[in-house]
Amino acid sequence: MGDDLLQLMKKQPHIMLLGAGASVAVMKDLGLTAPSPMKGFLKNAGLEDCLKGVTLKTKSDNLEDIYQELCVSPEHKDICQKLELGIVEYMRGFHLPKGRLSIYERIILSMTGNDRIYSFNWDPLLPEAFANVLDAYRQWLIPTPQEHLPEIHYLHGNVAVGYCAEHENLEDGFSGRKCTQCGKTYIDTELLYPNGKKVPTDCYGKTVFNWFKEDLFRSPFLTVFGYSAPDADNDYIADILSNWKGTQYGNLFFKHIEVIDIAHGNHLWRKWRPFYKDRSYFSYYKAISKSYLFNHPRTMINDWIEEKYNGNWNIPKNPLPRINKWTDALRFFRPLLQESF
Repeated sequence: MGDDLLQLMKKQPHIMLLGAGASVAVMKDLGLTAPSPMKGFLKNAGLEDCLKGVTLKTKSDNLEDIYQELCVSPEHKDICQKLELGIVEYMRGFHLPKGRLSIYERIILSMTGNDRIYSFNWDPLLPEAFANVLDAYRQWLIPTPQEHLPEIHYLHGNVAVGYCAEHENLEDGFSGRKCTQCGKTYIDTELLYPNGKKVPTDCYGKTVFNWFKEDLFRSPFLTVFGYSAPDADNDYIADILSNWKGTQYGNLFFKHIEVIDIAHGNHLWRKWRPFYKDRSYFSYYKAISKSYLFNHPRTMINDWIEEKYNGNWNIPKNPLPRINKWTDALRFFRPLLQESF
């Protein structure tokens, strides 16, 4: 394979797709209570009173199933709004501890400016982790710090994220802040979508799904953390994953999926098989610490391309230690960051 093609491939993004299980793992690792999953959400969030007097056809206790039934009935409009406000209030009650690194900070530190994180999670933990790493980079005097951080986008919105759609290029950032282009306050992102396939209806959601599709097309490596495989018959994300096949590099560029999940490996493979037929390029681990990213922080795509396409099987691992303090993070990551200056 030519050097020019190898170098081009090394510039493509590593993508991490985060589901509810990721935030559960983050909070469990910290010894803290995690946000509720969709199943049993109303009970866990203390929002059952919102449905007082309402008779539902669905027997599911999954929030999204309940919302889908409510939102198609005009008489339930007020209930839907009450639910949405309750969800925001509940989710905004979760925070990362000050001065201590979580799994999310370790993920962000381990990725580069070429990489992307796409999250389904509503909680503010990932935005807080991004802000913490950005502040650390500034304190470490990293030149143009944001250029060394992965882009992060929220496929189903987030309670800490807003956006401005007044311009050709959508701008997003922390909720409540003002657009750098026009000065208007950001609009909050939508969290629930009134359709059976969970397709975004707001400008932000539609744009982020398009970005995800484009980035996935370019990426040779997808890490899925805490996200169950989508329903192949009833999920918009399934349509995108099902088309993750051909690339601009043709048959030279194999796609690898790495799944981080506590489920058994054979069970995971059966769930993901509809979207990816080649098991030789499918791996799974029960803990993020075992992932390729955490064994090749900030050099992941380069090392993977060297192994798979250049036949260099002697690429040394650089396992990320369990870093809890920012002083330890500085010692480990600063040499890696300096290589990209």
